[in-house]
Amino acid sequence: MPNKAKDIAVSAKGQIVGISDGGYFIYREGRHSECSNRGNWIITSSAVALSRISIGGAGIWAVDVGDGGVYRPGSIGDNGIIGTEWENIDGSWQTVSVGTFFVIGVNSQSIWRRDGVNESTPGGSTWEDFPGSWVEVDTTEGACYVWGIKEDDSIYLGTFH
Repeated sequence: MPNKAKDIAVSAKGQIVGISDGGYFIYREGRHSECSNRGNWIITSSAVALSRISIGGAGIWAVDVGDGGVYRPGSIGDNGIIGTEWENIDGSWQTVSVGTFFVIGVNSQSIWRRDGVNESTPGGSTWEDFPGSWVEVDTTEGACYVWGIKEDDSIYLGTFH
């Protein structure tokens, strides 16, 4: 069991994923319900060292230590399946947040929304750029909006239609 982590994320259905202090993907296995704290931490071995992670209906997405985007094919649907080995996705981010059918990536110049994330295209189809200096972002299942913190520490609400 890891006793230290760099990042952790919990899905709407209670699936827990994280990043160990060594940059490895970790997840909680064997929980019996959304409110159960039982289960075991599993530490995976991977060639990809991670810095940030998020989970939601669009699957498990992360930022690697080189600010590249990665996702786990097969993890779509928030159904307890962690998917297969990480696959690279185009883009450079500092943080990531996962919604139902889209993913938000943030770098120092822009916020990016990855659309078209579904079982047939788990890596999504297109990026849409929303210029601005953002440092943090979060969204949730079923939402058409994203909350963010801009470079000047102001809180911002962005909507997607």
